[in-house]
Amino acid sequence: TNQTLFANPNDFINVNIPISTNYNSNKKIADSNYIKAAILEKIIYHTKGYTRFKYELNKSTKFFTNTSNISEGHGLRLKKQENFDHNNSFISSVTYEYEGGKIINPLNLFKNYNISEVKSTNSTVTQVTTKNLKSTLASSDNNTSPLSSGDIMGYSTVIKKETNSNENTKGKIITNFFNNEDVVFQYKDDNIPLYIPTVKNNNYIENGQIQSIKYLNSSNTLIKKDSLTYS
Repeated sequence: TNQTLFANPNDFINVNIPISTNYNSNKKIADSNYIKAAILEKIIYHTKGYTRFKYELNKSTKFFTNTSNISEGHGLRLKKQENFDHNNSFISSVTYEYEGGKIINPLNLFKNYNISEVKSTNSTVTQVTTKNLKSTLASSDNNTSPLSSGDIMGYSTVIKKETNSNENTKGKIITNFFNNEDVVFQYKDDNIPLYIPTVKNNNYIENGQIQSIKYLNSSNTLIKKDSLTYS
């Protein structure tokens, strides 16, 4: 049972915040056993056929600004779509593979503050001591706003594969997207807790826009490629 709102520092690398296992052994990692609330798993058609959907956790190498062991979470993604006829016989399927997953606004939960202590005598500085203070936040200070891309998960590449009733591949479609992190503002080396919302990176095309689409046949041979330009 989680005892606080804070993440467990043990899930991160080189955070080095001392914790008490009696107080903060929180489990804040996404669990595939508890991800199915209010999702669409099946559609039954008037023809009595149906489609079944399978999901999996999103995956990324950078959910946080700090290096973390956590590589899954932040919602679901569609893994597979299976189609059946009125006799409950398998007709076809569509599977999805994803590459280049990233959180457009990575969570920033741990802080390093440098504090200087000054001692003086008769207005003369006699000693300056600098101390380092580590802290953790219950929620990220990388705030989103109407100027940002939002609290979303993005992928650079999505591969859609189709199979027939014999589960032989019918080909695949590879779609590449623009997928770049928003701009984060840091005030005075993060020593002052002033939180400025992130903004879209204007050096790139809008996130989610398509860069290119490749069409491959069942032999994995490229038969068509569309490249898109924006102005």
